[in-house]
Amino acid sequence: MTPLFERIPYDILLNITFLSASDAVCRAPTELLNLRLTCKTLHRYLDVRTSAHLYARLFRCHFDLAPLLSNSPVTNVNDATLANEYVLRQQFLARSRTSAWTPRTLASDMLVALRMMLESCGLNDRQLASANFSRELLELARVHIRPSDDSLGEGYDSRGLKWILIWLLCLSLSKSDIANLAPAMRDNMCKLLFFYMSTSIKNVGPSSVTSFFDLRYKAPPSWGGIITSASGGQGRDDQQHHRDHAEEPVESTLYARQEIPVESELNPAFAAVNVFLALKESSPLVIPPHLPEDRAAATLRRVSGPTKEDFHVFQNYQTPLFADRRLRDGHSGETSCAAREASQVVAGRGGTPWRTHRDLCWSHHPEFSTMYQITDSSHPRVGTFSGLWQGSYMTHTADETGAEYYTNRNPLQVVFTEYHCLSPNVPLHSPQDSSEMAALPTRPWDFDHPAQRHRYERLDSAETSPGTSVEQEPTPPSTYAVSQFSEPVAEQSSSSKSDGGHDAGGACSTAEVLDTILFGETTADHDSAWKGFRYAGRIREDRMVILKREPKNPSEAYLGTWVFEGRLRYGGVVVGFWHALNSSEGTGVKGIFSLTKVDTSERTEPHVAGH
Repeated sequence: MTPLFERIPYDILLNITFLSASDAVCRAPTELLNLRLTCKTLHRYLDVRTSAHLYARLFRCHFDLAPLLSNSPVTNVNDATLANEYVLRQQFLARSRTSAWTPRTLASDMLVALRMMLESCGLNDRQLASANFSRELLELARVHIRPSDDSLGEGYDSRGLKWILIWLLCLSLSKSDIANLAPAMRDNMCKLLFFYMSTSIKNVGPSSVTSFFDLRYKAPPSWGGIITSASGGQGRDDQQHHRDHAEEPVESTLYARQEIPVESELNPAFAAVNVFLALKESSPLVIPPHLPEDRAAATLRRVSGPTKEDFHVFQNYQTPLFADRRLRDGHSGETSCAAREASQVVAGRGGTPWRTHRDLCWSHHPEFSTMYQITDSSHPRVGTFSGLWQGSYMTHTADETGAEYYTNRNPLQVVFTEYHCLSPNVPLHSPQDSSEMAALPTRPWDFDHPAQRHRYERLDSAETSPGTSVEQEPTPPSTYAVSQFSEPVAEQSSSSKSDGGHDAGGACSTAEVLDTILFGETTADHDSAWKGFRYAGRIREDRMVILKREPKNPSEAYLGTWVFEGRLRYGGVVVGFWHALNSSEGTGVKGIFSLTKVDTSERTEPHVAGH
């Protein structure tokens, strides 16, 4: 007698399966497993290749199909590729729930996790959290990011896996995760990350890391793996199925139209610095007990330098992590399956129901935007750097045994002003080395610099609108009849515009930013506690931020001139390395640093010391 299920029309059967399995969010799709094991005919009907559109619909319900992915010019998002990716993700999540990692699949699993994080609009994060991936990642990192680790077997270049693990730590860990770690675990993690915190780390070879999108893998055509992975084990019925349906493994390709190597994009130096500083900042500062309580007490005692109050303020200088920024942005992923399908269809047709493509690139690291080949300006938007930045730096030291480490966390602070060179003007030449910083003045009114022969303008935009978030699109920049390194004018008559001034919102509003020079200095409060400094900097085409720091007071020239080289992250954090000017690579004073932009909507404008 024919089973009842086999007499149900195919389209109705698929709809029943979808309705049964669509609610399996943040857990294994056991309903799909049970239906496939009902009979051989149903198992064949619900095969991932026979019913790719079913698995694609489940993908849209259980995972994010972000505009960053669906609108990328290099991806080929269709039912077949989404179905295959759905299987990979369910297998990865099942292994994470049960700690069932294997050397054969570990590299593939970590790339799946990386894709899920970069393409997350909230739901992917919930999936990872439900699978305890943060906890699993810490253990995997502890085992595999050791410099001498070769646990994946002889002949396997594990360096690419280590780099991916470091990026995953940077993307997934939050401040609360770090606070819950034991002090010994934090110290051990810092020791492991130290090896990767160097600008001299070379990129891995072209065959070392599997291509980000064009990930090839072996699996039976029937895709029985999703059954065993979803249930956390291989049951007797499923073992019988594999004996009955034994087929040769085939090679399948994920959703890229072309190979996009990630070797050059995954250099872990800046990610390692980000996590390292966050780990160090979790430990409270040791405040010397003899210091005065506050500035008033220090003035009465006629002593200079930091007070206890200054140390408490410095303790609040925190390097944010990507997970904290995402929580702040409020991506919850709490959306019904039907609504998610509808919005993702709109995104697939070119719409952007969440945010613009440009914003998505900034939220998911400029380091990764080239993987999706989303076109974006080489320079950050106007107003990104203007305002107060606070952070810290640590110094590289070595003891008598040759052991190296970073120590002595000290405060950094600067209030930046941006000057932009707009098309069709010609920007100042950038030699892409520290020689440009040696000659760059730390104040815009030093007219003996070659930059004065170029037109750099201070624009009236987000920098004059306190509270404007870097995640929001600022108003179009407006400029006026300005000279080189000129300040913006509040108002201008129509007659002055007719005499050659720029029309606000006219051609200048569409002009391209070709170059940005930064000028800044510390506040009066910082000068009293930690000494005063002036800064000048450039933003390179590769989005590296180069800063030069000099003491304000000529009598403190012994402090030297330092050069900071960092990368802008999350649209409001710069992390990187610093060294003394004119020191050769590997010698001289050097270290690591971070600077975080302060949200001006949550504080009053600081008092900047006089020029």
